[in-house]
Amino acid sequence: MKVSLLQQNIDTGLSITSRIVQPTNSLPILGNILVLVEKGSIELQATNLELSIRYNMPAKVEVEGSCSLPARLFFDIVHSLNDDKIQLTSNKDNIILRTDGFEAEMNGLNATDFPQIPEITTKNTITLPYEVFMSSVEEILPAVSIDESRPILAGVLINITKKELLLAGTDSYRLAQNKLMIDSDKEISVIVPASTLSEVLRVASILSPEEITMQLSETEIIFEIGQAQIISQLIEGQYPDYKKIIPEKSTTQIILEKKELTRAIKIASLFSRENAHSIELVVDARELIINSKASDVGTNSSKIPAKVSGDPITMNVNAKYLLDAANSIKSDILQLLFTDKLEPCVVKPEGKYHSDYVHIIMPLRS
Repeated sequence: MKVSLLQQNIDTGLSITSRIVQPTNSLPILGNILVLVEKGSIELQATNLELSIRYNMPAKVEVEGSCSLPARLFFDIVHSLNDDKIQLTSNKDNIILRTDGFEAEMNGLNATDFPQIPEITTKNTITLPYEVFMSSVEEILPAVSIDESRPILAGVLINITKKELLLAGTDSYRLAQNKLMIDSDKEISVIVPASTLSEVLRVASILSPEEITMQLSETEIIFEIGQAQIISQLIEGQYPDYKKIIPEKSTTQIILEKKELTRAIKIASLFSRENAHSIELVVDARELIINSKASDVGTNSSKIPAKVSGDPITMNVNAKYLLDAANSIKSDILQLLFTDKLEPCVVKPEGKYHSDYVHIIMPLRS
């Protein structure tokens, strides 16, 4: 193998692929990145067996070949170089990296031992604008469980029906749902690990593609993001029937500025740490009052001007959950909808344009 390419290109490729590498004593090959050189290009591959990434870039190929190199060492060396051009030459399983003023030989492992990344052949392909998809996923992820002992709740439901793509995430204490209008006749429902979608957002933020394409099968999903592919296993099982907890109507509605709400929640959180993050929301005719207290710290009360319609209500909620909901919404103006102090609170962006997104927070018993 002998190939030359730009330092900037391979640095980008390694920053994208090396992130998921998890060195392990039981399978040393998983600590490596596979380098495939053929037909005027070089492809980098990384995997942790559940999630895999491919990244392809142009290169001047003199001799085709492949190798497997330690991910962290490879990335650190390339990232430290200032030279525009890098040459990689194989020496059995090792690779010699050269620039005009630098040379290093890295010990590799046999490329044939690297796990094969699955290929998907499916007609279930959906393409979405990059900004729309990223924004929608970012609004869902805060509600997803981080407890992997319940794998289904650590995933995001992607449900595709006629002309609609629905995203939903929950940890059983809160729920976020978003709907996107799409031009598709596919019907499929899958659960994608939240960690996979976080990786998709990270890679997309680096590459800034115009669109993202999803290919779905019954067991895997592929995200095509510019020159990168992210391949992930899906979570098996039945997603909870969450729709029944979304209130169909509300008796109290308030509209207020997000920055005022988040400021008040942050202050209230300072007093609610020892009280399970519980804060009290009091809605009267003209404002939202946020109260919090702790026996060892003291008490706090903030008043936020709001446009209120409906009945007065008092409810206790988790401050962190409410703050996460507010921060996940891009709009500067928010709606909070209430039905009863023991029924979920609904947080939404204000305006018809955002009507398909809802964030549900279960109340705390006072």
